[in-house]
Amino acid sequence: MDEASAQVRILDAAERLCQTRGFNGFSFRDLAEIVGIRSASVHYHFPTKADLGKALITRYRRNMETLLEDMERKERTASGRIKRFAGMLREIVRDENRMCLCGILAAESGAISAEMRAELRRFFEYCERWLARQLEAGRDQGEIAFRGAAGVAAAAMLSTLEGAMMTSRLFGSDKPLRDATQWMMAQFAAA
Repeated sequence: MDEASAQVRILDAAERLCQTRGFNGFSFRDLAEIVGIRSASVHYHFPTKADLGKALITRYRRNMETLLEDMERKERTASGRIKRFAGMLREIVRDENRMCLCGILAAESGAISAEMRAELRRFFEYCERWLARQLEAGRDQGEIAFRGAAGVAAAAMLSTLEGAMMTSRLFGSDKPLRDATQWMMAQFAAA
């Protein structure tokens, strides 16, 4: 296996483990076993677990940016884009009862590196800005209604969805997230 392929496989395995066990719930030895390499090879690609964590978050954020930009081009309505965003989160929960990578890492923010926390903030800031744009567009088009600043509404929306993911994970069902999404969309529906 070439180096680039090994690095991607390590990141893939680490992402899945982190989403199901948490960042402190797996070791480099666990990764090596899953990928089929020696633990020293994991350290070759990521000298420390903090290096691995930062790489995971950066990749996850970039993937999310790509997905949301693509969604913005393809989905005609702002409310449709927001529903599809929530649907992406439901798919994560449905797949092995996982959490949003950045959501689970935010819950562990006291036990991760400053560099990882900075990258997490970039993820959440991007998602909030994206949601705020959708809310503003929806309000401009008359399909979404809310009081106050779009940024504040977007932060509340993202917090609601991330929190509902945690509850969904606890109950082993996407129902809490589905219910929270339906309630939230009803609150933002134009009269």
